[in-house]
Amino acid sequence: MVKKLKRNYCIVKFRNLPLQHFDKESDSDIFYRPKSEGFYWIKLSDSEKDSKYLINELIDLIRNLNIEKLVFLDEMDKPWISKFTAKRNDFKKLVKALDYFKSRKIWTKFNGGVMVNVNNLNEFLQNFYILTECDSSFFFYNFIDDEQKIIFYIHYSGEVSVTTLNKEMNLEFLNQIKKTKFIDANRLNTNRL
Repeated sequence: MVKKLKRNYCIVKFRNLPLQHFDKESDSDIFYRPKSEGFYWIKLSDSEKDSKYLINELIDLIRNLNIEKLVFLDEMDKPWISKFTAKRNDFKKLVKALDYFKSRKIWTKFNGGVMVNVNNLNEFLQNFYILTECDSSFFFYNFIDDEQKIIFYIHYSGEVSVTTLNKEMNLEFLNQIKKTKFIDANRLNTNRL
Protein backbone atom coordinates (compact mmCIF):
# COMPACT_ATOMS: atom_id res chain seq x y z
CA MET A 1 0.00 0.00 0.00
CA VAL A 2 1.20 3.46 -1.01
CA LYS A 3 -1.42 5.94 0.18
CA LYS A 4 -1.47 9.71 -0.20
CA LEU A 5 -2.34 11.75 2.90
CA LYS A 6 -3.23 15.43 3.15
CA ARG A 7 -0.51 17.58 4.64
CA ASN A 8 -2.69 18.99 7.41
CA TYR A 9 -3.77 15.48 8.40
CA CYS A 10 -0.11 14.43 8.70
CA ILE A 11 0.81 17.49 10.76
CA VAL A 12 -2.01 16.82 13.22
CA LYS A 13 -1.89 13.01 13.30
CA PHE A 14 1.91 12.59 13.24
CA ARG A 15 2.90 15.44 15.54
CA ASN A 16 6.43 14.12 16.02
CA LEU A 17 7.44 14.78 12.41
CA PRO A 18 9.98 17.59 12.10
CA LEU A 19 8.69 20.76 10.42
CA GLN A 20 10.11 24.05 9.24
CA HIS A 21 8.74 27.23 7.78
CA PHE A 22 10.41 30.33 6.36
CA ASP A 23 8.97 33.46 7.94
CA LYS A 24 9.30 36.31 5.43
CA GLU A 25 8.54 38.97 8.02
CA SER A 26 11.46 38.05 10.27
CA ASP A 27 13.54 36.67 7.36
CA SER A 28 14.28 33.49 9.30
CA ASP A 29 13.43 29.83 9.45
CA ILE A 30 11.17 28.49 12.18
CA PHE A 31 11.90 24.89 13.15
CA TYR A 32 10.04 22.24 15.09
CA ARG A 33 11.92 19.16 16.26
CA PRO A 34 10.36 16.60 18.61
CA LYS A 35 11.92 15.70 21.92
CA SER A 36 14.18 12.73 21.26
CA GLU A 37 15.86 9.99 23.19
CA GLY A 38 18.64 9.30 20.68
CA PHE A 39 19.98 10.90 17.53
CA TYR A 40 22.23 8.84 15.22
CA TRP A 41 23.77 9.05 11.77
CA ILE A 42 24.50 5.67 10.24
CA LYS A 43 26.03 4.56 6.95
CA LEU A 44 27.34 1.55 5.11
CA SER A 45 31.08 1.10 4.69
CA ASP A 46 32.51 2.51 1.46
CA SER A 47 32.88 -0.98 -0.02
CA GLU A 48 29.14 -1.60 0.48
CA LYS A 49 27.95 1.78 -0.80
CA ASP A 50 25.28 0.86 -3.34
CA SER A 51 21.74 2.25 -3.37
CA LYS A 52 20.06 -1.17 -3.62
CA TYR A 53 22.16 -2.50 -0.77
CA LEU A 54 21.43 0.62 1.30
CA ILE A 55 17.68 0.24 0.76
CA ASN A 56 17.76 -3.50 1.54
CA GLU A 57 19.69 -2.96 4.78
CA LEU A 58 17.36 -0.14 5.81
CA ILE A 59 14.27 -2.28 5.13
CA ASP A 60 15.79 -5.14 7.14
CA LEU A 61 16.32 -2.74 10.04
CA ILE A 62 12.75 -1.44 9.75
CA ARG A 63 11.34 -4.98 9.68
CA ASN A 64 13.49 -5.98 12.68
CA LEU A 65 12.02 -3.02 14.57
CA ASN A 66 8.54 -4.48 13.85
CA ILE A 67 7.43 -1.44 11.88
CA GLU A 68 4.49 -2.09 9.54
CA LYS A 69 3.87 1.38 8.06
CA LEU A 70 5.86 4.56 7.53
CA VAL A 71 4.66 8.06 6.78
CA PHE A 72 6.84 10.30 4.58
CA LEU A 73 6.49 14.09 4.76
CA ASP A 74 8.60 17.06 3.71
CA GLU A 75 9.47 19.40 6.57
CA MET A 76 8.60 22.30 4.28
CA ASP A 77 5.25 22.94 2.61
CA LYS A 78 6.22 22.35 -1.01
CA PRO A 79 5.34 19.85 -3.74
CA TRP A 80 7.05 16.49 -3.87
CA ILE A 81 8.16 17.02 -7.45
CA SER A 82 9.35 20.45 -8.57
CA LYS A 83 8.20 21.75 -11.96
CA PHE A 84 11.83 21.83 -13.08
CA THR A 85 12.43 18.20 -12.12
CA ALA A 86 9.14 17.09 -13.71
CA LYS A 87 10.50 18.28 -17.08
CA ARG A 88 13.88 16.58 -16.77
CA ASN A 89 14.69 13.73 -19.11
CA ASP A 90 18.49 13.75 -18.88
CA PHE A 91 18.95 10.72 -16.64
CA LYS A 92 17.23 7.38 -17.26
CA LYS A 93 16.94 6.39 -13.58
CA LEU A 94 15.41 9.76 -12.71
CA VAL A 95 12.86 9.49 -15.54
CA LYS A 96 11.86 6.05 -14.25
CA ALA A 97 11.53 7.37 -10.68
CA LEU A 98 9.43 10.30 -11.90
CA ASP A 99 7.17 7.87 -13.77
CA TYR A 100 6.76 5.89 -10.56
CA PHE A 101 5.62 8.93 -8.58
CA LYS A 102 3.49 10.35 -11.37
CA SER A 103 1.61 7.05 -11.71
CA ARG A 104 0.70 7.38 -8.02
CA LYS A 105 -0.35 11.04 -8.43
CA ILE A 106 2.52 12.18 -6.22
CA TRP A 107 3.42 15.04 -8.50
CA THR A 108 3.96 18.79 -8.91
CA LYS A 109 0.90 19.90 -6.93
CA PHE A 110 0.98 17.29 -4.16
CA ASN A 111 2.54 18.53 -0.91
CA GLY A 112 1.10 15.97 1.51
CA GLY A 113 2.39 12.86 3.15
CA VAL A 114 2.65 9.33 1.84
CA MET A 115 1.95 6.26 3.95
CA VAL A 116 3.84 3.16 2.79
CA ASN A 117 3.34 -0.37 4.03
CA VAL A 118 6.61 -2.21 4.67
CA ASN A 119 5.70 -4.70 1.90
CA ASN A 120 5.78 -1.85 -0.65
CA LEU A 121 8.81 -0.15 0.81
CA ASN A 122 11.48 -1.55 -1.50
CA GLU A 123 10.09 -0.12 -4.73
CA PHE A 124 9.08 3.12 -3.04
CA LEU A 125 12.48 3.69 -1.40
CA GLN A 126 14.42 2.82 -4.57
CA ASN A 127 12.58 5.59 -6.42
CA PHE A 128 12.61 7.94 -3.42
CA TYR A 129 16.38 7.62 -3.10
CA ILE A 130 16.91 8.37 -6.80
CA LEU A 131 15.05 11.66 -6.29
CA THR A 132 17.21 12.35 -3.23
CA GLU A 133 20.36 11.82 -5.31
CA CYS A 134 19.26 13.67 -8.46
CA ASP A 135 17.10 16.60 -7.35
CA SER A 136 18.72 19.27 -5.18
CA SER A 137 15.27 20.58 -4.20
CA PHE A 138 14.19 17.14 -2.89
CA PHE A 139 15.39 17.24 0.71
CA PHE A 140 14.05 17.34 4.26
CA TYR A 141 11.78 14.35 3.68
CA ASN A 142 11.54 12.49 6.96
CA PHE A 143 9.66 9.27 7.56
CA ILE A 144 8.17 8.10 10.82
CA ASP A 145 6.61 4.83 11.94
CA ASP A 146 2.85 4.98 12.42
CA GLU A 147 3.30 4.59 16.21
CA GLN A 148 5.65 7.61 16.23
CA LYS A 149 8.59 6.02 17.98
CA ILE A 150 11.34 6.57 15.40
CA ILE A 151 12.14 8.99 12.57
CA PHE A 152 14.38 8.28 9.57
CA TYR A 153 15.93 10.61 7.02
CA ILE A 154 18.02 9.54 4.01
CA HIS A 155 20.74 11.96 2.89
CA TYR A 156 21.79 11.98 -0.77
CA SER A 157 25.22 10.70 0.32
CA GLY A 158 23.64 7.46 1.50
CA GLU A 159 23.94 8.30 5.18
CA VAL A 160 20.79 7.85 7.24
CA SER A 161 19.68 9.92 10.21
CA VAL A 162 17.78 8.03 12.90
CA THR A 163 15.97 9.79 15.74
CA THR A 164 14.47 7.63 18.47
CA LEU A 165 11.60 9.19 20.38
CA ASN A 166 11.46 7.07 23.53
CA LYS A 167 13.74 4.89 25.67
CA GLU A 168 12.13 1.62 24.58
CA MET A 169 12.68 2.32 20.88
CA ASN A 170 16.18 3.64 21.55
CA LEU A 171 17.17 0.36 23.22
CA GLU A 172 15.49 -1.69 20.49
CA PHE A 173 17.22 0.33 17.77
CA LEU A 174 20.62 -0.16 19.43
CA ASN A 175 19.96 -3.93 19.61
CA GLN A 176 18.71 -4.26 16.03
CA ILE A 177 21.34 -2.04 14.37
CA LYS A 178 23.94 -4.63 15.40
CA LYS A 179 22.23 -7.14 13.08
CA THR A 180 22.83 -4.92 10.04
CA LYS A 181 25.88 -3.78 8.07
CA PHE A 182 25.34 -0.17 9.18
CA ILE A 183 28.15 1.57 11.02
CA ASP A 184 28.32 4.84 12.92
CA ALA A 185 28.82 7.79 10.54
CA ASN A 186 30.63 9.64 13.36
CA ARG A 187 28.93 12.97 12.77
CA LEU A 188 29.33 15.67 15.40
CA ASN A 189 26.63 16.17 18.04
CA THR A 190 25.12 12.72 17.58
CA ASN A 191 24.93 9.66 19.80
CA ARG A 192 27.35 6.81 19.20
CA LEU A 193 26.19 3.30 18.36
